[in-house]
Amino acid sequence: HTRYWRDWSSDVCSSDLIDYVQECIDVTPTSTNAAHYARIVREKWLRRQVISLANEMQAGAYDDGATVSDVISSVTARAIALQMREDEAGSLEHVSRVMRDFQERVSRSPLRDSSRVETGIRPLDDTIGGFQDSDLHYWGGAPGSGKTTLAMQVAYNIASSERMAVFFSMELGPTQFARRLTSFASRVEGRVIEFGPLTEWKMMLPRVENGIRQVSNLPLHVSFGRLSTSQIITRLRQAIALEKRKPSVVFIDRLEMLADSDCAALEETKRIPILSARVKGIATTLDVPVVCLCQLNRAGREGTPTGESFRASGAIEQDCQVGLIVKTDKAAHRSQMWIVKQNDGQTGPCEELHFDSRLPMFLEVAR
Repeated sequence: HTRYWRDWSSDVCSSDLIDYVQECIDVTPTSTNAAHYARIVREKWLRRQVISLANEMQAGAYDDGATVSDVISSVTARAIALQMREDEAGSLEHVSRVMRDFQERVSRSPLRDSSRVETGIRPLDDTIGGFQDSDLHYWGGAPGSGKTTLAMQVAYNIASSERMAVFFSMELGPTQFARRLTSFASRVEGRVIEFGPLTEWKMMLPRVENGIRQVSNLPLHVSFGRLSTSQIITRLRQAIALEKRKPSVVFIDRLEMLADSDCAALEETKRIPILSARVKGIATTLDVPVVCLCQLNRAGREGTPTGESFRASGAIEQDCQVGLIVKTDKAAHRSQMWIVKQNDGQTGPCEELHFDSRLPMFLEVAR
């Protein structure tokens, strides 16, 4: 500063002084950018935590006194805590803002039409009214009852109405998944699509190809293979960024297949409640309806379904807004859905459906 002042006073380098003052203005932080600087500080802190976590994992891997399971569990717990810290939504807000948003939604159109997403299966929509943001549904059924088919059919119906749907398939592979979706769109039997006979396959090929094109254009995102709940959240965020909108429904097939390593060694009665709480967290954190498929206990496969029919039923009943159980008699081509829990409505059997095992697909009896 002294040098520039001397130059200024001697009237030698006044232009340099002006440039210097301008430079000071350019590099001086202002309150306008405070939020940006805060984000930088926060991101650097998170990066330091990740580095610390990586060092901890490396040290644990070399420690012969600790089991690999203990090391993974410890690191996973910290990683999940960091993920939750990064996902924090922000500060509390006054209820008046929530009510104002709700009033705007109601004023635009009837509440059911604006805030609920219908499944496309009338008996089910008549009973539960569709899906609402942040709701968790559990759908169960005995092996072969068609619960996965029902979930895929609803995902297809929702995507066909130009709403975004996401399906995490941990049991079906890409080929099986694609064949069922093609059957939904083309109404061609699955066996014809995959096995022939050749003459019938050639005759149906134009319908099949049209069905494939139709499904390919749907706003439906799929993922295959076992994932943890944190991986599901990451992939959902990617889909939201890609589509620039939230999914209208997220399907997880199924609860018992989730690959959260920190609780993998626990017995089922302890593991299922942990996973259920985390699945509930997916719905509430991202504010999307989640439908999670799950298994029934052996006693629950017989007689009238109840909330106790689910495995680890206590945790599932506590966490979900809607509990649904599918019972199907394939020989008679009949299927019925039972609502065993509903926070905002009635429980009991829905209207009976026809189950077409050739496609496979659920249809209203009248159709």
